[in-house]
Amino acid sequence: MNYDDVEDDLGGGEVQVSQSVPDEMKGLRACIICLLVKTYTQFYNDGCPNCNFMDWGEREIVEGATTKNFEGLVAMMQPKDSWVAKWQRIDRFVPGTYAIKVNEEASEEVQEHCREAKRRNLGKLSMEENA
Repeated sequence: MNYDDVEDDLGGGEVQVSQSVPDEMKGLRACIICLLVKTYTQFYNDGCPNCNFMDWGEREIVEGATTKNFEGLVAMMQPKDSWVAKWQRIDRFVPGTYAIKVNEEASEEVQEHCREAKRRNLGKLSMEENA
């Protein structure tokens, strides 16, 4: 199935489906910083569009910034219009599949990347906003 041009059931228009959705259900990981859920390979190859201030092509970053230890899933396609996205504090992020809660902290290296990004005002999120 091609998800690029899915018909919007409510308005009849097209909805652009993000590449930020998992491409399989095995081996899912959640970004500890923004809660986006993808596979390890997707994080390694494509990074996290919400946390673009890190070099996701490094194995240590992927392992330090993502976890298998998360609870629940919520799919968000229209961030600005979704009350669930506002409730989960993900309304400023790209459409995709998000964990409801992560049960692990980011590695010290990843936390330092977040602090530096906040100082330089790079990324869309600081770790403190998601706590």
